[in-house]
Amino acid sequence: MDNKKDKVEVDSLQDETPTSTPEPIKEEKITINRKDFDSLVSRVASIEKGSVTEEKEVEEIKNRTALIRFLEEKPVIGFGATYEKKDVDGRRYLMLQVITDDKKIHEVEYLPFMNQGKQELGEIVNIEQGFEVIKNGMLDETKYDYKNYKSYQTGEKVENVVKIPKNMYTLKLKDGREITLPEKALN
Repeated sequence: MDNKKDKVEVDSLQDETPTSTPEPIKEEKITINRKDFDSLVSRVASIEKGSVTEEKEVEEIKNRTALIRFLEEKPVIGFGATYEKKDVDGRRYLMLQVITDDKKIHEVEYLPFMNQGKQELGEIVNIEQGFEVIKNGMLDETKYDYKNYKSYQTGEKVENVVKIPKNMYTLKLKDGREITLPEKALN
């Protein structure tokens, strides 16, 4: 199975670390596959050029998609609490609150809804980035002295504001409709 064309003989491989007393050069012949030899030659050439690895062009993702769930033909825009429910026979079910685009809260069985409920892949057409601003009262202002690694309070009151990113996605469905949904509604 070994072809002479697939093997390359290398006469001398030696370690080039300097030693205090020169040792005689040991010559030995080894045999490696042509594929391995070509790989070594190309790696040495790339190191000599200054690039250790070849840079591959990153392929840009063109069509991003998201999974949209539907309940009663209305898109789901959010999920509420999950809880356990018992029926009269003592069986327990995991229930889920689902919010549809008409702002109604529906209670559904978790597993059948997630596994067998209507869902569709939609192409993401646009992402609108925004923030929800929550004001949490007043705080003492804190200043930082980065050179001396200290912080101190100035005694002034400032408003505590928290910004939470809220992205809205516009999705195009297979039937051509466009739906705008919050990020938390997408899978």
